[in-house]
Amino acid sequence: LLLALGRFLLQLHERGFYHDDCKAGHILVLPNAPSSANQFFVIDLLGCRMLRTLTKYRRAKNLYQILRSFLPRKGNHGFTAAHKAVFLEAYGGSLTEAAMWSGWVERIGHMKGRRL
Repeated sequence: LLLALGRFLLQLHERGFYHDDCKAGHILVLPNAPSSANQFFVIDLLGCRMLRTLTKYRRAKNLYQILRSFLPRKGNHGFTAAHKAVFLEAYGGSLTEAAMWSGWVERIGHMKGRRL
């Protein structure tokens, strides 16, 4: 599921799609085939934009937002650093890219005062 979600977000970003409030609750997953990126749909379009290209900052902000949505303020639902790494590798396409995006995500978290 995380692999497909990472690929889905990459496809959106490559097409210039940006969501100002990118979180798991705004993505519909079809139950029959959740392991395929084409089985995800954005269901809340408020705050969405289509841009020519997305800056790394905007991409990282969306990555941070969606990862943060898996980590509730209270309690632990089992989302680990390994899950984050799987998602970022799927998004980036390689371990090197995943490490780069992880750095960007951590900077966004630092700026917001809420690290992952």
